Amino acid sequence: MLGRHRGTGTADKRDGVDLGMKTQIENSESNRTFIGIDYHKRYSVYCVLDERGGVLGQGRIEHLVPEDFERLVERWPGCRVVFEASMNWHWLYEILERRLAGEDIVLANPFKTRIIAEAQIKTDKIDARALADLLRANLVSGVHVPGRETRVIKDVLRRGLLRRGLRRAPGSAPGSVPNNRHCRRFLP
Repeated sequence: MLGRHRGTGTADKRDGVDLGMKTQIENSESNRTFIGIDYHKRYSVYCVLDERGGVLGQGRIEHLVPEDFERLVERWPGCRVVFEASMNWHWLYEILERRLAGEDIVLANPFKTRIIAEAQIKTDKIDARALADLLRANLVSGVHVPGRETRVIKDVLRRGLLRRGLRRAPGSAPGSVPNNRHCRRFLP
């Protein structure tokens, strides 16, 4: 369980989630927090900002423990979360959707978050911070997220195409299947 601590300002690590939080910070309902997640294939890096842009926490979450994302957003009630749309965005979106309202989850258009793509110094921490800053300033260009029923139908169709080898990345060999080893456990 995550807890609230007061005192020394040391980092907080619980249940495998390295929250990197300063323990003096207590979240109240009136303070809005913004979480930027740099989403990768096997792990994600996050950065949590307050209303003024101060870093409340940052760390890394392995995708093998998806409950850590739920613990992260539970730590800051009333937070807003942003991450870029990618091939497997729906996996993270559905985890976050368990704890947050849909309007508090922003799926960023990766083609319009040019600040990240054009950065001279590019690290996961910097990308997560940039996403959180863009969300804090209300500058994220979001993409449409279909309803849950539509996502389920699309997922069923996608699985059928993957099984038949019809879905492939542009420029890849015909009949090839994208390399998504970490998601294969979800396929029947």
